[in-house]
Amino acid sequence: MEALTFAFIDSRGRKYFNYEDDMQMPLVRKGKLDDMLTALSAGLSGDELEMIITAFEQSLNGLLNAADKKVKVEHVARLGFIVEEIKKRKATILHPDIFLDILSVVYIREDEVPHVWDNDIFEQKRRDLKAEMEGGLSDFFVSAPVRKFLPFTDISAEKLRQYLTEKDKEVQAMKKILKSFSSVGSGRLSESLSEN
Repeated sequence: MEALTFAFIDSRGRKYFNYEDDMQMPLVRKGKLDDMLTALSAGLSGDELEMIITAFEQSLNGLLNAADKKVKVEHVARLGFIVEEIKKRKATILHPDIFLDILSVVYIREDEVPHVWDNDIFEQKRRDLKAEMEGGLSDFFVSAPVRKFLPFTDISAEKLRQYLTEKDKEVQAMKKILKSFSSVGSGRLSESLSEN
């Protein structure tokens, strides 16, 4: 593999490589990395952004079409919740899903062609790297070259794992609430919040 440096072997014995300099990456891979770094700065994955937009549109339409004052207040509350979630996500230092996406782009598995984007391999690596992070290779994920993507300079593997677990719970709670907004006959916002 041209210009690639050996990085690690996963628990299944597969070798992973990376480019020492991101500028050596093929354009398709560098483009994906840039997209993910942009998402990281926003604190929202593409799926989450779609969920938020859908929930916002539905709440706005519900507000505009509601005749009952209580229903209008409910939709205003939902819109307020969505705006606060966007602010909270923007302040998230490291989004767990996006971090895994970045790792899955940066590390090239031995069966990959670096200059060809294969979404199936990307998804497999994402699942595998998540398992590796939770298992024996977690120390590796706080070492170079990963460290340049971490906003923390001296975090231990255990602290990183705790942080990502905590943030993952927050992300899952947000997704659950947003899904409840769009479900047919969904409950009131106060009911959605009390479930979490």
